Amino acid sequence: MSRKRNKPPAHRRHKSHDCGYVVLNGRQIYTGPWGSEQAEEKYRQLIAEWALRGDQPPPVVKPTEYRVRDLVADYLVHAKTYYVEPDGRPSREVSNIKHALVQLLGIYGGLPVAEFSPLKLQATRQELISAELKRPTINRRMGIIKRMFKWGVAQELVPEGVLVAISALDNLKRGRSQAMEGKPVLPVPLVDFEATLPFLTPPVAAMARLQWHTGMRSGELVQMRWMDIEKP
Repeated sequence: MSRKRNKPPAHRRHKSHDCGYVVLNGRQIYTGPWGSEQAEEKYRQLIAEWALRGDQPPPVVKPTEYRVRDLVADYLVHAKTYYVEPDGRPSREVSNIKHALVQLLGIYGGLPVAEFSPLKLQATRQELISAELKRPTINRRMGIIKRMFKWGVAQELVPEGVLVAISALDNLKRGRSQAMEGKPVLPVPLVDFEATLPFLTPPVAAMARLQWHTGMRSGELVQMRWMDIEKP
């Protein structure tokens, strides 16, 4: 059953200042000259955003006071409700996010988010390289950090220019960095593959044999239809 929505707070007139205001969770926010289009538009925006935040007022944030550690804390709160399993438990992605943000917090936790830059993101990445993480893992963690800053922009917690700047930092390319490469994933020995076949149902065993001989991706295999097979 959906949650019953609270009635939006009314748009009020401040008589002594002759301007509009609205009270959101005890906080008085001015909208502009009373009766003006500016005030009505501001009121509608505030109510729309108040409802979107779950009946909460907009955060009071000063760029010099909102720091990387604050962004990390807010993003983890979001991640625990966004990345969830069907039963409501946090998914594995929440743990991945926590691991990805360790070096960032250790170096730049106290830095105002408005001062974060591509050079600082590179320094964070260098810490991961020094920790001897594999290149694909480093790229994934850099992607998580960028995704966090993108979320911060959407919540009006991070200046848009910060995201634009750090997005210019490309992923590490194979053979073009100091990062370690992972070992190539090789196919299992044929004898091990054949040993599993008696334990599979006939349809699954047939699919496994086809995949072994063709190198098809699993997704391509399960979507294959009779009409996709060319007969001699």
